[in-house]
Amino acid sequence: MLSYMPKEHKTCNSCGETKPFSLYRKAKSSADGLRNACSPCLSPKDAAWREKNPTHYQVWTEFNPDYEKDRYQRNRDSNRARARARYAEKAEFLKRQRREYYLNNQDAQRKASADWRAKNPSQVRAQRAIYYARKADALVHDHVSVDWLLDRDGRNCYYCGMTMELAGNSPSRVHLEHKTPLSRGGKHSEENCVLACRTCNLRKHDKTAEEFLATF
Repeated sequence: MLSYMPKEHKTCNSCGETKPFSLYRKAKSSADGLRNACSPCLSPKDAAWREKNPTHYQVWTEFNPDYEKDRYQRNRDSNRARARARYAEKAEFLKRQRREYYLNNQDAQRKASADWRAKNPSQVRAQRAIYYARKADALVHDHVSVDWLLDRDGRNCYYCGMTMELAGNSPSRVHLEHKTPLSRGGKHSEENCVLACRTCNLRKHDKTAEEFLATF
């Protein structure tokens, strides 16, 4: 054991080793805001407890359905920063590994991709909108999707008020719409994204919301 305590390190009560703060979980009741035992020591205990109580988490999530979603939103930026840092360390290896896997499983990969697109059309359209927004160097809010906008605005078209359908290819099919088009400097943001029926979205073309509403 070290005879001194390095900055941002603490000694684990379980293994007795001095480790950096990054290897400790948070604990609001602790003076330093961290658990007394390090994560490597706690992980086997947690796994053993989960094995003995397999339904506990399932029951808990039924009574707390928004917990994981809220936690993700609170820690989204820091989680993404850590993920980018981890990816940067192994970027070339991961790219090579994915390429090799794809080449060895091309038919299965194509079928799985086609099946997913068929089952998730709203997510496909949202991803396409984000792609074009980034291509146009526009501000992008990644969480803005058809599902997110449905929760915020409901199923009525922003322009004509029609109740939109979530499936099929009818004129009332829901589309993700940019009030100011990306081609005219619009953003893929909460303020600029709304839901419109297929008819209004196609009629609007590259007009702004104000210009299109003036044609009604």
